[in-house]
Amino acid sequence: MKILPRRWALAQRSGMVAVVALLAAACSQDTANIQQAPLLRFFEPASGRIAYMGVDGNIYTINQRGTQQTAVTADAALPSDGRGLLRYYQFPIWSPAGKRLAFVRIQGIDQVPTSTSVVTTDPDGTAATEAFTSGEALPSYLYWSPDGSHLSFITNSGTGAASSLQLVPAGGGEATVIDAGSPFYWCWTPDGRTILIHAGGGFSSRSRIAFVNVFGYIYEEGLALRPGPFQTPGCSPRGDRILVAAQTGGDNDLIMTSRKGDVWEVLGRANNLLTFSWAPDGHQVAYVARNVGEEGVEGNLTLIDINEPNGEPRTVTEESLVIAFFWSPDSRKIAYFVPGAISDPEDEEAEPTIVLTLFMHNVRKEQTREVLTFIPTQQFMDVVQNFDQYYHSARIWSPDSRHLVFAGQTQDGPAILLAKADSTIRPRIVTPGMVAFWSWR
Repeated sequence: MKILPRRWALAQRSGMVAVVALLAAACSQDTANIQQAPLLRFFEPASGRIAYMGVDGNIYTINQRGTQQTAVTADAALPSDGRGLLRYYQFPIWSPAGKRLAFVRIQGIDQVPTSTSVVTTDPDGTAATEAFTSGEALPSYLYWSPDGSHLSFITNSGTGAASSLQLVPAGGGEATVIDAGSPFYWCWTPDGRTILIHAGGGFSSRSRIAFVNVFGYIYEEGLALRPGPFQTPGCSPRGDRILVAAQTGGDNDLIMTSRKGDVWEVLGRANNLLTFSWAPDGHQVAYVARNVGEEGVEGNLTLIDINEPNGEPRTVTEESLVIAFFWSPDSRKIAYFVPGAISDPEDEEAEPTIVLTLFMHNVRKEQTREVLTFIPTQQFMDVVQNFDQYYHSARIWSPDSRHLVFAGQTQDGPAILLAKADSTIRPRIVTPGMVAFWSWR
Protein backbone atom coordinates (compact mmCIF):
# COMPACT_ATOMS: atom_id res chain seq x y z
CA MET A 1 0.00 0.00 0.00
CA LYS A 2 1.10 3.55 -0.67
CA ILE A 3 2.04 5.85 2.19
CA LEU A 4 1.29 9.56 2.04
CA PRO A 5 4.43 11.38 0.84
CA ARG A 6 6.19 13.14 3.67
CA ARG A 7 6.28 16.44 1.81
CA TRP A 8 2.48 16.55 2.10
CA ALA A 9 2.46 15.70 5.77
CA LEU A 10 5.01 18.33 6.75
CA ALA A 11 3.77 21.20 4.57
CA GLN A 12 3.01 24.38 6.50
CA ARG A 13 -0.75 24.96 6.55
CA SER A 14 -2.61 27.32 8.81
CA GLY A 15 -5.54 25.68 10.55
CA MET A 16 -4.08 22.17 10.33
CA VAL A 17 -0.50 21.67 11.49
CA ALA A 18 0.47 24.88 13.22
CA VAL A 19 1.91 23.10 16.22
CA VAL A 20 2.61 19.37 16.08
CA ALA A 21 2.06 18.93 19.80
CA LEU A 22 -1.46 20.38 19.61
CA LEU A 23 -2.35 18.08 16.74
CA ALA A 24 -1.02 15.09 18.65
CA ALA A 25 -3.23 15.98 21.58
CA ALA A 26 -6.27 16.38 19.33
CA CYS A 27 -5.61 13.05 17.65
CA SER A 28 -5.20 11.24 20.96
CA GLN A 29 -8.46 12.72 22.24
CA ASP A 30 -10.42 12.05 19.05
CA THR A 31 -9.26 8.75 17.57
CA ALA A 32 -8.18 6.88 20.67
CA ASN A 33 -11.39 7.57 22.56
CA ILE A 34 -13.97 6.71 19.92
CA GLN A 35 -16.56 4.56 21.62
CA GLN A 36 -19.31 2.22 20.60
CA ALA A 37 -22.81 3.72 20.72
CA PRO A 38 -25.08 0.72 21.39
CA LEU A 39 -28.36 2.63 21.73
CA LEU A 40 -28.10 5.64 19.43
CA ARG A 41 -27.53 3.58 16.30
CA PHE A 42 -30.90 1.83 16.59
CA PHE A 43 -32.76 5.12 16.17
CA GLU A 44 -31.25 5.71 12.72
CA PRO A 45 -33.08 4.69 9.54
CA ALA A 46 -31.15 1.97 7.75
CA SER A 47 -29.72 2.76 4.32
CA GLY A 48 -28.05 0.12 2.14
CA ARG A 49 -25.30 -2.17 3.41
CA ILE A 50 -21.59 -1.84 4.08
CA ALA A 51 -18.99 -4.25 2.68
CA TYR A 52 -15.63 -4.27 4.42
CA MET A 53 -12.30 -6.03 4.77
CA GLY A 54 -11.99 -7.51 8.25
CA VAL A 55 -8.83 -7.55 10.34
CA ASP A 56 -8.64 -11.30 9.64
CA GLY A 57 -8.38 -10.74 5.88
CA ASN A 58 -11.93 -11.85 5.08
CA ILE A 59 -14.73 -9.87 3.43
CA TYR A 60 -17.92 -9.13 5.37
CA THR A 61 -21.13 -7.17 4.95
CA ILE A 62 -22.92 -5.40 7.77
CA ASN A 63 -25.56 -2.75 8.27
CA GLN A 64 -24.79 0.71 9.66
CA ARG A 65 -26.03 -0.32 13.10
CA GLY A 66 -23.26 -2.90 13.35
CA THR A 67 -25.68 -5.83 13.22
CA GLN A 68 -26.64 -8.49 10.67
CA GLN A 69 -23.02 -9.21 9.90
CA THR A 70 -22.50 -11.71 7.07
CA ALA A 71 -19.21 -13.44 6.26
CA VAL A 72 -18.78 -13.27 2.48
CA THR A 73 -15.51 -15.23 2.74
CA ALA A 74 -14.28 -17.38 5.61
CA ASP A 75 -11.00 -18.98 4.54
CA ALA A 76 -8.45 -16.18 4.90
CA ALA A 77 -5.09 -17.22 6.34
CA LEU A 78 -2.74 -14.65 7.89
CA PRO A 79 -0.01 -16.67 9.66
CA SER A 80 1.36 -14.78 12.66
CA ASP A 81 4.89 -16.05 12.06
CA GLY A 82 4.80 -15.32 8.32
CA ARG A 83 5.25 -18.96 7.40
CA GLY A 84 2.91 -21.23 5.49
CA LEU A 85 -0.24 -20.50 3.48
CA LEU A 86 -1.14 -16.87 2.90
CA ARG A 87 -4.63 -15.91 1.74
CA TYR A 88 -6.55 -12.69 2.11
CA TYR A 89 -9.21 -10.61 0.36
CA GLN A 90 -9.33 -6.87 -0.21
CA PHE A 91 -11.32 -3.92 -1.54
CA PRO A 92 -14.91 -5.21 -1.90
CA ILE A 93 -16.73 -3.20 -4.57
CA TRP A 94 -20.51 -3.24 -4.95
CA SER A 95 -22.17 -3.65 -8.34
CA PRO A 96 -24.38 -0.69 -9.33
CA ALA A 97 -27.58 -2.56 -8.45
CA GLY A 98 -26.10 -3.94 -5.21
CA LYS A 99 -26.78 -7.55 -6.24
CA ARG A 100 -23.13 -8.62 -6.48
CA LEU A 101 -19.81 -7.93 -4.82
CA ALA A 102 -16.37 -8.04 -6.43
CA PHE A 103 -13.06 -8.24 -4.59
CA VAL A 104 -9.47 -9.37 -5.02
CA ARG A 105 -8.13 -12.59 -3.51
CA ILE A 106 -4.38 -12.89 -2.95
CA GLN A 107 -2.77 -16.25 -2.20
CA GLY A 108 0.83 -17.21 -1.52
CA ILE A 109 3.33 -19.07 0.59
CA ASP A 110 5.60 -17.61 3.28
CA GLN A 111 4.44 -14.03 2.61
CA VAL A 112 5.18 -14.34 -1.14
CA PRO A 113 2.07 -13.95 -3.35
CA THR A 114 1.79 -16.66 -6.00
CA SER A 115 -1.64 -15.96 -7.50
CA THR A 116 -4.35 -13.33 -7.52
CA SER A 117 -7.98 -13.55 -8.52
CA VAL A 118 -10.95 -11.26 -9.09
CA VAL A 119 -13.92 -12.91 -7.37
CA THR A 120 -17.60 -12.01 -7.66
CA THR A 121 -20.28 -13.26 -5.26
CA ASP A 122 -23.75 -12.54 -4.02
CA PRO A 123 -23.69 -10.31 -0.91
CA ASP A 124 -24.15 -13.37 1.32
CA GLY A 125 -21.10 -15.10 -0.16
CA THR A 126 -22.99 -17.58 -2.34
CA ALA A 127 -22.68 -18.04 -6.10
CA ALA A 128 -18.96 -17.23 -6.01
CA THR A 129 -17.18 -16.98 -9.37
CA GLU A 130 -13.51 -16.50 -10.20
CA ALA A 131 -13.86 -13.96 -12.97
CA PHE A 132 -10.10 -13.60 -13.43
CA THR A 133 -6.99 -15.39 -12.11
CA SER A 134 -3.31 -14.71 -12.69
CA GLY A 135 0.00 -15.91 -11.33
CA GLU A 136 1.79 -12.68 -12.23
CA ALA A 137 -0.48 -9.65 -12.33
CA LEU A 138 -2.12 -8.02 -9.33
CA PRO A 139 -5.56 -6.66 -10.24
CA SER A 140 -6.43 -3.34 -8.65
CA TYR A 141 -9.09 -0.62 -8.87
CA LEU A 142 -12.01 -2.90 -9.59
CA TYR A 143 -14.70 -0.94 -11.38
CA TRP A 144 -18.06 -2.38 -12.47
CA SER A 145 -19.59 -1.41 -15.80
CA PRO A 146 -22.76 0.70 -15.39
CA ASP A 147 -25.03 -2.27 -16.10
CA GLY A 148 -23.07 -4.63 -13.80
CA SER A 149 -22.32 -7.10 -16.59
CA HIS A 150 -18.53 -6.61 -16.66
CA LEU A 151 -15.61 -5.67 -14.44
CA SER A 152 -12.78 -3.39 -15.48
CA PHE A 153 -9.49 -3.37 -13.60
CA ILE A 154 -5.80 -2.59 -13.88
CA THR A 155 -3.03 -5.18 -13.83
CA ASN A 156 0.69 -4.60 -13.63
CA SER A 157 3.19 -7.39 -14.26
CA GLY A 158 6.17 -5.78 -12.58
CA THR A 159 8.14 -2.67 -11.66
CA GLY A 160 8.36 -0.30 -14.59
CA ALA A 161 5.89 -2.28 -16.69
CA ALA A 162 2.96 -0.52 -18.29
CA SER A 163 -0.40 -0.99 -16.61
CA SER A 164 -3.00 -2.90 -18.62
CA LEU A 165 -6.71 -2.09 -18.52
CA GLN A 166 -8.61 -5.36 -18.66
CA LEU A 167 -12.27 -6.19 -19.04
CA VAL A 168 -13.89 -9.47 -17.99
CA PRO A 169 -17.52 -10.65 -17.76
CA ALA A 170 -18.74 -10.59 -14.16
CA GLY A 171 -19.67 -14.23 -14.44
CA GLY A 172 -16.22 -15.22 -15.64
CA GLY A 173 -14.76 -15.73 -19.08
CA GLU A 174 -11.88 -14.54 -21.18
CA ALA A 175 -10.34 -11.25 -20.08
CA THR A 176 -9.75 -8.65 -22.79
CA VAL A 177 -6.91 -6.14 -22.68
CA ILE A 178 -8.51 -2.83 -23.62
CA ASP A 179 -5.55 -0.48 -23.43
CA ALA A 180 -2.24 0.10 -21.65
CA GLY A 181 -0.18 2.93 -20.22
CA SER A 182 1.65 4.06 -17.13
CA PRO A 183 0.02 5.48 -15.16
CA PHE A 184 -3.51 4.65 -16.31
CA TYR A 185 -6.86 6.07 -15.14
CA TRP A 186 -10.37 5.75 -16.54
CA CYS A 187 -14.08 6.20 -16.07
CA TRP A 188 -17.05 4.53 -17.73
CA THR A 189 -19.44 6.65 -19.76
CA PRO A 190 -23.02 6.39 -18.44
CA ASP A 191 -24.18 4.40 -21.48
CA GLY A 192 -21.71 1.63 -20.58
CA ARG A 193 -20.39 1.30 -24.14
CA THR A 194 -17.20 3.32 -23.89
CA ILE A 195 -14.48 4.21 -21.40
CA LEU A 196 -12.81 7.60 -21.09
CA ILE A 197 -9.11 7.09 -20.42
CA HIS A 198 -6.13 9.16 -19.35
CA ALA A 199 -2.86 7.34 -19.91
CA GLY A 200 0.77 8.36 -19.55
CA GLY A 201 0.47 11.12 -16.96
CA GLY A 202 0.96 14.84 -17.50
CA PHE A 203 3.88 16.47 -19.36
CA SER A 204 4.65 13.21 -21.17
CA SER A 205 4.93 12.83 -24.93
CA ARG A 206 2.98 9.57 -24.55
CA SER A 207 0.22 11.11 -22.47
CA ARG A 208 -3.21 10.97 -24.05
CA ILE A 209 -6.92 11.43 -23.39
CA ALA A 210 -9.29 9.28 -25.42
CA PHE A 211 -12.59 7.46 -25.63
CA VAL A 212 -12.24 3.71 -26.12
CA ASN A 213 -15.02 1.54 -27.48
CA VAL A 214 -14.78 -1.60 -25.36
CA PHE A 215 -17.34 -3.98 -26.85
CA GLY A 216 -17.11 -5.63 -30.22
CA TYR A 217 -14.40 -3.96 -32.25
CA ILE A 218 -12.10 -2.11 -29.82
CA TYR A 219 -11.01 1.26 -31.12
CA GLU A 220 -9.80 4.55 -29.67
CA GLU A 221 -10.89 8.12 -30.42
CA GLY A 222 -8.27 10.52 -29.12
CA LEU A 223 -9.08 14.06 -28.07
CA ALA A 224 -6.97 16.87 -29.49
CA LEU A 225 -5.88 18.03 -26.03
CA ARG A 226 -2.45 18.02 -24.46
CA PRO A 227 -2.96 16.50 -20.99
CA GLY A 228 -1.72 18.38 -17.97
CA PRO A 229 -0.95 16.90 -14.52
CA PHE A 230 -4.07 15.09 -13.37
CA GLN A 231 -5.22 11.54 -12.72
CA THR A 232 -8.78 10.50 -13.47
CA PRO A 233 -11.05 12.12 -16.08
CA GLY A 234 -14.72 12.61 -15.32
CA CYS A 235 -17.89 12.07 -17.35
CA SER A 236 -20.97 14.06 -16.46
CA PRO A 237 -23.91 12.00 -15.15
CA ARG A 238 -25.71 12.52 -18.48
CA GLY A 239 -22.59 11.67 -20.46
CA ASP A 240 -22.69 14.79 -22.64
CA ARG A 241 -19.71 16.56 -21.08
CA ILE A 242 -16.36 15.57 -19.64
CA LEU A 243 -13.78 17.06 -17.30
CA VAL A 244 -10.06 16.82 -18.02
CA ALA A 245 -6.93 18.84 -17.31
CA ALA A 246 -4.98 20.15 -20.30
CA GLN A 247 -1.97 22.33 -20.91
CA THR A 248 -2.74 25.71 -22.46
CA GLY A 249 0.07 28.22 -22.69
CA GLY A 250 2.09 26.61 -19.93
CA ASP A 251 -0.79 26.42 -17.46
CA ASN A 252 -2.66 23.34 -16.27
CA ASP A 253 -6.32 24.12 -16.90
CA LEU A 254 -9.44 22.28 -15.77
CA ILE A 255 -11.49 22.08 -18.96
CA MET A 256 -15.12 21.12 -19.44
CA THR A 257 -15.58 19.82 -22.98
CA SER A 258 -18.07 18.02 -25.15
CA ARG A 259 -17.66 14.38 -26.10
CA LYS A 260 -15.83 15.51 -29.23
CA GLY A 261 -13.30 17.53 -27.26
CA ASP A 262 -14.56 20.98 -28.25
CA VAL A 263 -13.54 23.34 -25.46
CA TRP A 264 -16.57 24.72 -23.69
CA GLU A 265 -15.06 26.43 -20.68
CA VAL A 266 -11.95 26.66 -18.54
CA LEU A 267 -13.15 26.12 -14.97
CA GLY A 268 -9.91 26.33 -12.99
CA ARG A 269 -6.15 26.56 -13.20
CA ALA A 270 -3.11 25.30 -11.26
CA ASN A 271 0.66 25.20 -11.53
CA ASN A 272 0.63 21.58 -10.43
CA LEU A 273 -1.83 18.69 -10.05
CA LEU A 274 -5.58 19.15 -10.57
CA THR A 275 -8.16 16.78 -9.08
CA PHE A 276 -11.88 17.11 -9.75
CA SER A 277 -15.28 15.41 -9.82
CA TRP A 278 -18.86 16.00 -10.91
CA ALA A 279 -21.62 16.24 -8.36
CA PRO A 280 -24.06 13.33 -8.81
CA ASP A 281 -26.79 15.72 -10.04
CA GLY A 282 -24.46 17.05 -12.74
CA HIS A 283 -25.02 20.70 -11.79
CA GLN A 284 -21.80 21.31 -9.89
CA VAL A 285 -18.10 20.54 -10.14
CA ALA A 286 -15.63 20.35 -7.26
CA TYR A 287 -11.91 20.65 -7.80
CA VAL A 288 -8.63 21.14 -5.99
CA ALA A 289 -5.89 23.10 -7.74
CA ARG A 290 -2.63 22.13 -6.14
CA ASN A 291 -0.22 25.06 -6.31
CA VAL A 292 3.41 24.94 -5.23
CA GLY A 293 4.85 28.18 -3.93
CA GLU A 294 7.48 29.56 -1.60
CA GLU A 295 5.38 28.74 1.47
CA GLY A 296 4.79 25.12 0.48
CA VAL A 297 1.89 23.34 -1.20
CA GLU A 298 -1.67 24.57 -1.15
CA GLY A 299 -4.75 22.87 -2.51
CA ASN A 300 -8.01 24.61 -1.70
CA LEU A 301 -11.34 22.95 -2.43
CA THR A 302 -13.41 24.98 -4.91
CA LEU A 303 -17.01 24.51 -6.07
CA ILE A 304 -18.50 25.70 -9.36
CA ASP A 305 -22.16 25.82 -10.39
CA ILE A 306 -21.93 25.10 -14.12
CA ASN A 307 -25.51 26.32 -14.66
CA GLU A 308 -24.40 29.87 -13.87
CA PRO A 309 -22.09 30.97 -16.71
CA ASN A 310 -21.19 34.20 -14.94
CA GLY A 311 -21.11 32.71 -11.46
CA GLU A 312 -17.92 32.93 -9.47
CA PRO A 313 -16.20 29.78 -8.20
CA ARG A 314 -16.61 29.40 -4.43
CA THR A 315 -13.62 28.39 -2.34
CA VAL A 316 -14.61 26.15 0.55
CA THR A 317 -11.21 26.06 2.26
CA GLU A 318 -8.44 28.55 2.85
CA GLU A 319 -4.71 27.78 2.85
CA SER A 320 -5.35 24.07 3.14
CA LEU A 321 -4.08 21.02 1.32
CA VAL A 322 -7.19 19.00 0.56
CA ILE A 323 -6.10 15.60 -0.72
CA ALA A 324 -9.50 13.95 -1.16
CA PHE A 325 -13.17 14.96 -1.41
CA PHE A 326 -16.37 13.01 -1.88
CA TRP A 327 -19.79 14.30 -2.96
CA SER A 328 -22.83 12.95 -1.14
CA PRO A 329 -25.35 11.14 -3.39
CA ASP A 330 -27.84 14.02 -3.05
CA SER A 331 -25.14 16.56 -4.09
CA ARG A 332 -25.92 18.69 -1.03
CA LYS A 333 -22.80 17.85 0.97
CA ILE A 334 -19.16 17.20 0.34
CA ALA A 335 -16.73 15.48 2.70
CA TYR A 336 -13.04 16.26 2.45
CA PHE A 337 -9.79 15.22 4.10
CA VAL A 338 -6.78 17.33 5.07
CA PRO A 339 -3.50 15.61 6.00
CA GLY A 340 -1.19 16.29 8.89
CA ALA A 341 1.43 14.56 11.00
CA ILE A 342 2.11 13.83 14.65
CA SER A 343 5.48 13.13 16.21
CA ASP A 344 6.42 10.87 19.09
CA PRO A 345 7.63 13.22 21.87
CA GLU A 346 9.73 10.38 23.28
CA ASP A 347 11.48 9.60 19.99
CA GLU A 348 12.46 12.68 18.02
CA GLU A 349 14.14 10.62 15.30
CA ALA A 350 11.05 8.53 14.54
CA GLU A 351 9.12 9.20 11.34
CA PRO A 352 5.99 11.28 11.97
CA THR A 353 2.67 9.44 11.93
CA ILE A 354 0.29 10.50 9.19
CA VAL A 355 -3.14 11.71 10.31
CA LEU A 356 -6.20 12.91 8.43
CA THR A 357 -8.82 15.42 9.49
CA LEU A 358 -12.32 14.85 8.13
CA PHE A 359 -14.50 17.88 7.37
CA MET A 360 -18.15 18.01 6.28
CA HIS A 361 -19.31 20.91 4.12
CA ASN A 362 -22.99 21.71 3.58
CA VAL A 363 -23.16 23.17 0.08
CA ARG A 364 -26.50 24.95 0.42
CA LYS A 365 -25.84 26.43 3.85
CA GLU A 366 -22.19 27.12 3.00
CA GLN A 367 -21.19 25.76 6.39
CA THR A 368 -18.24 23.52 7.25
CA ARG A 369 -17.83 21.30 10.30
CA GLU A 370 -14.64 19.66 11.50
CA VAL A 371 -15.52 16.05 12.34
CA LEU A 372 -12.47 14.10 13.47
CA THR A 373 -8.69 13.86 13.34
CA PHE A 374 -7.63 10.22 13.08
CA ILE A 375 -4.88 7.85 11.99
CA PRO A 376 -6.11 6.12 8.81
CA THR A 377 -5.56 2.48 8.04
CA GLN A 378 -3.20 1.88 5.13
CA GLN A 379 -6.09 0.54 3.06
CA PHE A 380 -8.16 3.66 3.62
CA MET A 381 -5.14 5.86 2.91
CA ASP A 382 -4.89 4.16 -0.48
CA VAL A 383 -8.48 5.20 -1.17
CA VAL A 384 -7.76 8.77 -0.09
CA GLN A 385 -4.64 9.10 -2.22
CA ASN A 386 -6.47 7.77 -5.27
CA PHE A 387 -9.89 9.16 -4.40
CA ASP A 388 -10.67 10.48 -7.88
CA GLN A 389 -10.49 6.92 -9.23
CA TYR A 390 -12.32 5.32 -6.29
CA TYR A 391 -14.99 8.02 -6.50
CA HIS A 392 -16.18 6.38 -9.72
CA SER A 393 -16.05 2.77 -8.58
CA ALA A 394 -16.91 2.84 -4.86
CA ARG A 395 -18.87 4.88 -2.35
CA ILE A 396 -18.12 5.89 1.23
CA TRP A 397 -21.43 7.78 1.61
CA SER A 398 -24.65 6.04 2.59
CA PRO A 399 -27.32 5.98 -0.15
CA ASP A 400 -29.47 8.45 1.82
CA SER A 401 -26.52 10.89 2.22
CA ARG A 402 -26.80 10.89 6.02
CA HIS A 403 -23.62 9.03 6.94
CA LEU A 404 -20.02 8.52 5.88
CA VAL A 405 -17.96 5.36 6.42
CA PHE A 406 -14.17 5.38 6.78
CA ALA A 407 -11.44 3.38 8.54
CA GLY A 408 -8.93 4.40 11.20
CA GLN A 409 -6.90 3.28 14.17
CA THR A 410 -8.65 3.27 17.55
CA GLN A 411 -7.62 2.27 21.06
CA ASP A 412 -8.80 -1.25 20.21
CA GLY A 413 -7.11 -1.47 16.81
CA PRO A 414 -8.22 -0.73 13.21
CA ALA A 415 -11.95 -0.15 12.88
CA ILE A 416 -14.69 0.83 10.48
CA LEU A 417 -16.02 4.22 11.62
CA LEU A 418 -19.27 6.01 10.91
CA ALA A 419 -19.82 9.78 10.91
CA LYS A 420 -23.17 11.58 10.71
CA ALA A 421 -23.29 14.26 8.06
CA ASP A 422 -25.53 16.81 9.81
CA SER A 423 -24.82 16.32 13.48
CA THR A 424 -22.21 17.15 16.06
CA ILE A 425 -22.50 13.62 17.45
CA ARG A 426 -19.07 12.03 17.43
CA PRO A 427 -18.25 9.28 14.92
CA ARG A 428 -18.72 5.78 16.24
CA ILE A 429 -17.22 2.35 15.72
CA VAL A 430 -19.24 -0.02 13.56
CA THR A 431 -16.90 -3.03 13.67
CA PRO A 432 -13.17 -3.87 13.53
CA GLY A 433 -11.92 -3.60 9.95
CA MET A 434 -9.45 -2.17 7.45
CA VAL A 435 -11.53 -0.47 4.75
CA ALA A 436 -15.24 -0.29 3.87
CA PHE A 437 -17.57 0.79 1.07
CA TRP A 438 -21.29 1.45 1.06
CA SER A 439 -23.71 -0.08 -1.43
CA TRP A 440 -25.00 2.27 -4.11
CA ARG A 441 -28.61 1.61 -3.12
